[in-house]
Amino acid sequence: MNTVPSRVAGDLERLAIPHRIISHTDITIPIRSPQDFANALERDLGSITKSVLMRTRTGSMYGLVVAPIGRKILFPAAARALGTSRLEVAPESVLEERTGFPRNGVSPLGLLIETSVVIDESLLDHASILVGGGITGIEIELRPGDIIRATDAVVANLSPSTAPPS
Repeated sequence: MNTVPSRVAGDLERLAIPHRIISHTDITIPIRSPQDFANALERDLGSITKSVLMRTRTGSMYGLVVAPIGRKILFPAAARALGTSRLEVAPESVLEERTGFPRNGVSPLGLLIETSVVIDESLLDHASILVGGGITGIEIELRPGDIIRATDAVVANLSPSTAPPS
């Protein structure tokens, strides 16, 4: 199955974003880890993303953080990028309600509720990146600039290996 939800496809079409849909089922070697996935696609692990829904403790603000899958997210940096003081990972029960996507299929495109998006600046080092396609096991390959344009994302230094020395 190489399809994405209609609202994700709508964003791609409306903005004429060049992209490629990749289904995990099309990969013929065993995938047990993100590194296996990167190896199967002959890609740098840093170009494969995770999308994490975060919120303030009160739930008054939400943001979707898009960062390389193999790196930790610096929560204080994400909070600063969203203009707040503290963030936590939103509960899974809120994730589907707010994004319309399952836990392992979150896409920054086609969100149900308008949500601020923050993208780790290290993703700009890649000609293309993979983001969730809105369905578990489906990824969308596109240029980092296109996802920024499509989501009006803020770019910030969110991961330790790209953080400036203290």
